[in-house]
Amino acid sequence: MLNTSNSSKRITSPSDLKNKSNSSLILPQLLADIIFTAKFNLSMYYHKIELAFQRKYSNNIKPFQYLSLERYGSTPNENGTHSYGSRIAIPILEQLIAENDQDKQAHLDLAHIYLSINQKSRALDVYKKMHTTFPNDPNSLIAQLNILLELGHIKEANSLAKSNITSFDCSILNSESYSAWIKSLMKAPNFNKLNSKDFGDLFFIPYMVKELKSELSIFNTILVDHCYASMISLAQAYVEKKGGYFLFATVDRIVNVRNRSISEDQIVKAEELVALGKIDRKEWLSSVPPHIKKSHKELSHFSAQYWKEILFGPSNILKGTKLLVSEYTSQYVNVKSGRRVTKGHSINYENNIFLFGTSDIYGTGCEDQYTIANYMQNIIQKTDLGEKFRVENHGVRGALLPNVVLNLFTQTIRPNDIVIFYGFPKLDSNEISNLPQTHLELSRPHSYGEIFNDESHLNWKGNKVAANHITQYLVDNKWDVKKPKIKKHSKEIKVYEDAEPFLNLMKYLLHRNSTVTTECGGIDAYCSYIKENEFIGTGTRGSVSVNCNPITLGHLHLLEYAANQVDYLYVFVIEEDLSYFKFQDRLRLVIDSVKHLKNVKVLRGGRYICTHLTFPEYYTKEEDVGALADASEEAWYFCEHIAPVLNITSIFLGSEPTCKITQQYNQQMSTLLKMYDIDVDIISRINFKNKAISASEVRKLLKDLKFDEIKKLVPPSTYAFLKQKYSNDVKRDNPIL
Repeated sequence: MLNTSNSSKRITSPSDLKNKSNSSLILPQLLADIIFTAKFNLSMYYHKIELAFQRKYSNNIKPFQYLSLERYGSTPNENGTHSYGSRIAIPILEQLIAENDQDKQAHLDLAHIYLSINQKSRALDVYKKMHTTFPNDPNSLIAQLNILLELGHIKEANSLAKSNITSFDCSILNSESYSAWIKSLMKAPNFNKLNSKDFGDLFFIPYMVKELKSELSIFNTILVDHCYASMISLAQAYVEKKGGYFLFATVDRIVNVRNRSISEDQIVKAEELVALGKIDRKEWLSSVPPHIKKSHKELSHFSAQYWKEILFGPSNILKGTKLLVSEYTSQYVNVKSGRRVTKGHSINYENNIFLFGTSDIYGTGCEDQYTIANYMQNIIQKTDLGEKFRVENHGVRGALLPNVVLNLFTQTIRPNDIVIFYGFPKLDSNEISNLPQTHLELSRPHSYGEIFNDESHLNWKGNKVAANHITQYLVDNKWDVKKPKIKKHSKEIKVYEDAEPFLNLMKYLLHRNSTVTTECGGIDAYCSYIKENEFIGTGTRGSVSVNCNPITLGHLHLLEYAANQVDYLYVFVIEEDLSYFKFQDRLRLVIDSVKHLKNVKVLRGGRYICTHLTFPEYYTKEEDVGALADASEEAWYFCEHIAPVLNITSIFLGSEPTCKITQQYNQQMSTLLKMYDIDVDIISRINFKNKAISASEVRKLLKDLKFDEIKKLVPPSTYAFLKQKYSNDVKRDNPIL
């Protein structure tokens, strides 16, 4: 029989084995001790897990729940499909929320799983429940807005934001939120179909516009990150559709240069200190560092004052959607009509070479004669490209690619013109098919000498190297425009489609910014003025905008036609006082001429109808024949502010057979106003002796005092005014006549 007296005392630790004389008990007791220790450690492990999950979730988590979550995890597969763990986790998390809706972490984890497997609608439901339970937590609101924008449910997002953002005292309105909402918006299936009216309804736009100066760089960065190749392709397509040629030219930055010189290494070290915040970049360059003195020693007129003049120079200005360089005059840096001056233009040229870029094309750190554009003009005059070219510098310091593309869209491109985008990062050869591109490598050894001013800007000698490289590319690829060998796009390019709506949104932001920062409430005062002159009654309302310099029978024909098409007609007389006849005289003559039209009201155009603010090209059409009319700002003010106040649903325009700027204005207004459901009716001019009646013809006749001829072209009241005012005035010196 087994002696139970010896076995009644349990071995409680391995050390107790030393006191036992019965060796037959050692092995079973050792095994029991190992099992006991293992169970104890395992129970402590699961207890720690349970405590961890209880800290993460609510205290009512069950052992089988945390064991499942711990064992399988809850993260979906990297390709956005369910993992085994995420399938198990969803019902567990749903049960936790059902048992305790205060479990915030369970809400967040469940929503994260749904987003990871692209079930946005289910994630949205989770965030809605979370927002109801935690109304003071902004995270669930931000998440809902992101998902709604990404799904394209813009009206629902606007409604949600309107009812909630103020409760958070606008604390969620910041750069991070703007960036997230724009990124979500770009994923919306209907993003390509959004127009200016839709942009105006977006809940975050008014707040973003107030801080546009700081937020625009964020928007630019998003656009460049997501649509870089698309924007280049869009620019190429725009140029080639006009019959021009497009070249994408890139150049090494100093960090890409191999076998750098001592001066180049000094620049790199200084730029590293700038990046670390240890030195100020502007102060470093202003101090005329050694590499600047060395690279400019061949210039006899070089001095510290000279260097500061060519380094800084003019600031930039926004005109509508165009970012331009301010007018500037000095000995070495000159800017006219928003562009750096290029010397040596040929008077007799057939086509243009437009250089678009940022500070490197502008010529930061170089005087006028040493810009890339100026070097190219001198080289091309001695090079046979089939035609004579004029080179224009369209570089803008501090601009980003979206600014450059928008500037391109305001430039007239004629058949056989060449457009060169320079200084942007390289594209892979397969990113855009059939893109002419060239790259300038600057690794040593070479014979150019010291060619850098800083990390990304070439100096006066480097710009000559770049100009030679670009021109040689044109020659080597036989860009004889009379015998073009570069293939053009044979069909629509689809790669740029995602860039267009982003650029449209950017244009909209710039227009809104103009209203907020430039006008300072002026538009509100003007809207109050036109509201006071609104027609009383129901019926259709239309409008006509006229300069009437002076009013002719052609103008009167347009006004009478328009008055017959609507119940009420508003006539806006352009108020900008830059015409031969003063505004007050033009306004009075229009009022006198339409007295017989009882459904017509004549109003001042203010600063918002065809002025330097809204449509500057109208006033520079004689000076800048290459400018492309941009009526988008004119349309913006009219559709967003003026038309809603007066309930205008149609406008009437007179056809223009000779003035290209007016032709472009008519075309663009016809397109832009349709987005706001405003009809555009373009009326043909009436003729006299097989020639369209025009105010310019009247002014010519007035110069020679041919009142008998004038009488046939103008209303009686206009004739009487001209006869009285000018019949005794024999001096006609004004060139406008």
